[in-house]
Amino acid sequence: MTYEFHITQAPERTLLAVHAEVHSGPELVSAIKGGLDQVWAYLKANGGKAGHNVVVYRTFEPGRMTIDSGVQVDAPLPGNGTVVPVTTPGGTVVATVHVGPYNKLGDASSALHQFCRMHDHPISGPTWEEYGDWTDDPSKLRTDVFVLVAK
Repeated sequence: MTYEFHITQAPERTLLAVHAEVHSGPELVSAIKGGLDQVWAYLKANGGKAGHNVVVYRTFEPGRMTIDSGVQVDAPLPGNGTVVPVTTPGGTVVATVHVGPYNKLGDASSALHQFCRMHDHPISGPTWEEYGDWTDDPSKLRTDVFVLVAK
């Protein structure tokens, strides 16, 4: 897939999320799904207006990453110790759109990071994915991918 990149300002967005430290691959997929299931169960039990699912990749180390799997909310709720309020970063970002199955999202993230290296946009924070509305057709799934940059 060919990606287009945009430099823009992103506001902080409030999420309710579950924090996890995971390996990539099946463990990552399981942690994301499990975290989102917990957040949605909390939201159903406690109210609050929910938006899109978001995964924030806070840290990357060889073979390991720290993530927050969450849901956008209009206002922070207190959480329950496992589900906690967090925010996405705010500031200058480089963004792209991935249309297609979720198992190809790594391609978008890799392309985004490569674009930043090639065009002198030093990465200064996390990468995150905002998932669009669900469709049963994986070829039509839209995910916006962002990375915080220094300039």
